[in-house]
Amino acid sequence: MTKRKTYTAEVARDGSWWYVHVPEIGHSTQAKRLEKVEHMVRDLIALAEDVPKDSFGVEVHVRLPEVQALLDAALKARARLQSTQRQAHEATLAAAVALRGTGLPLRDVGDLLGLTHQRIAQLMAAEDEGTTAVRR
Repeated sequence: MTKRKTYTAEVARDGSWWYVHVPEIGHSTQAKRLEKVEHMVRDLIALAEDVPKDSFGVEVHVRLPEVQALLDAALKARARLQSTQRQAHEATLAAAVALRGTGLPLRDVGDLLGLTHQRIAQLMAAEDEGTTAVRR
């Protein structure tokens, strides 16, 4: 299997536009909105290299020096939050399963965990589906 080439899009704000430079090909483009950057880069590379737009990868690197530290801190905090949420979900599910295993009704399990009995039922049903899917 051949590895797809990946190009880097170095993105910076320039007035009301996003300036985009692709060092691998030595060309630049621009986009009005950040969501359009990858599309513009794909068009640029496809034209410059005479290849299909879907035949390569694109890594977008946005640099905003005046606020980069704040942006990086926010992204790191969000990643930590997602990790903590996954851990909380796993701990809640393990506790719910153990509590149900002692014979407690869903309403009591929910009360102990600070959730509704409906949410406990959803968690346990999703766990049962996941376990069943793994066994298949």
